[in-house]
Amino acid sequence: MHSALHHKDSLNYRDTPTTTQLRDKLLIAVLMLILSACRPQPAPTLPAELIGTWHTDHPKYAGLYFKVSPDSFAFSTPDGAVDVYALTKYELVESTVRKRKVTTHVLHGTSPGQEAKISLAYEPSGGGVFRLSSQANIVWSRRMDR
Repeated sequence: MHSALHHKDSLNYRDTPTTTQLRDKLLIAVLMLILSACRPQPAPTLPAELIGTWHTDHPKYAGLYFKVSPDSFAFSTPDGAVDVYALTKYELVESTVRKRKVTTHVLHGTSPGQEAKISLAYEPSGGGVFRLSSQANIVWSRRMDR
């Protein structure tokens, strides 16, 4: 009888996790958490109304454009270059100005050595136009990419 009891106690002892097993499980859980945090995050989803190439009739920006694609945005420059920023974050801000609803799209992006934050006050009328928050008097309209 004594040996049967001893054998039963031994089984219970083996069923109980050891300190080493608990430590190993904790280590694996922590490593999985770290790896999931380091995983590249998908680009934010932009609304279709922003996607396209935007132009303005303002003389200061004649011949220049602002382009928005699902994962980046770009500005053409007077010297013929194009500054491209990978989209890292997107925010939608809705407010009311003079009893009018204003939708502002905030695009955050990075380019080697640079960061950009662009706020676009969007108006859906006439096929859609936007104004940069920093240049409210200049209207940009979209022309579909061909």
